[in-house]
Amino acid sequence: MPRHIFYLLFFCLSLPAGHAVAASSERLNGPITAHVERVIDGDTIEVRARIWLDQELVVRVRLSGIDTPEITRPDCPAERAKGLNAQARLISLIQDQNVRLHDIHYGKYAGRVVARVETDQGVDISAWMLSAGLAAKYYDINYNWCADAISKN
Repeated sequence: MPRHIFYLLFFCLSLPAGHAVAASSERLNGPITAHVERVIDGDTIEVRARIWLDQELVVRVRLSGIDTPEITRPDCPAERAKGLNAQARLISLIQDQNVRLHDIHYGKYAGRVVARVETDQGVDISAWMLSAGLAAKYYDINYNWCADAISKN
């Protein structure tokens, strides 16, 4: 039997009945150490976490509690510039480094989780982005980055 089939079979058989699929309300407290593969934008990163012997998972992680300017807004060059700045600053902080994920849960978009993320030195990345003026609090999701960027010029 091929090795990967054996591991999959072992994993499935070791799960308690009814727990084969994770519920969307489930949380994983962490910390989970992960390596930052890339920074997608100012509030989303892609990480690689070791989840089992010889098993790694690559997943996109939304930084909990913040929203940053979009880098794909063709109708607002000012917002795109702010988004690229947020992305660049986040890259300089964590690219190719290990981070710790806490309070991990499913996001509203498929394939992405939401987590509180810290650097290896214990810096809360969302708080850092907020204090640097690169992000807004997530509950203010309708923040108008374009209007803000134009009014400051």
